[in-house]
Amino acid sequence: MQDVDVKAGSRLHDLLEVRANADGAAEVRRLAALRGGVDASLLGRAIADWTPEKLNDDLAKAFDADPFALMAKAWSQIAKVRDAVDKSVGPPPAAANVALLKHDIDARLRPRLVLSVEGVDWCDVEFELKLALAIESAELELFGGALRALRLGKVTGSVTLACQGIPVEAFRRDLKFDSSYAFDPPILGRRNAPSVSA
Repeated sequence: MQDVDVKAGSRLHDLLEVRANADGAAEVRRLAALRGGVDASLLGRAIADWTPEKLNDDLAKAFDADPFALMAKAWSQIAKVRDAVDKSVGPPPAAANVALLKHDIDARLRPRLVLSVEGVDWCDVEFELKLALAIESAELELFGGALRALRLGKVTGSVTLACQGIPVEAFRRDLKFDSSYAFDPPILGRRNAPSVSA
């Protein structure tokens, strides 16, 4: 499994290294071709039209989310974080810090990509991306209801991708976090986001 550094501004597709992972793209195409309950000849044509370049573009669009936004969404489910967010909103807007002890974050995205035959949408290919983090400690700096800065203790985590319910090992990554981050613009924690838990 490869290590990847998580930087402010990273997107989930950056963590998966979608555009530099020919083995992963080939495995996704293979798993998509195994999709049951569809006409094999049409599926073969759809897979043939799904070039590695188009697949990479489709995956980049499907996983164009900020991992820190997912983390902020999970943290916003904790009562003391919600209270600090409310305090930071004001009026007047003010800084609020929240210290969190050991906790886990489990975020999942479940997009579907559509395969087309001669311009007609024909079948869906289901994906699941899982962001799993074990965080020893975190200090969140909030202002105006948004995450402005973050200091982290030890974090262990990974990002994995499954296609049609089967893990794609070529896309499995261990995540390496810095000890502190500043976000400009700040990250809003109360936006709609994929299902997460802390």
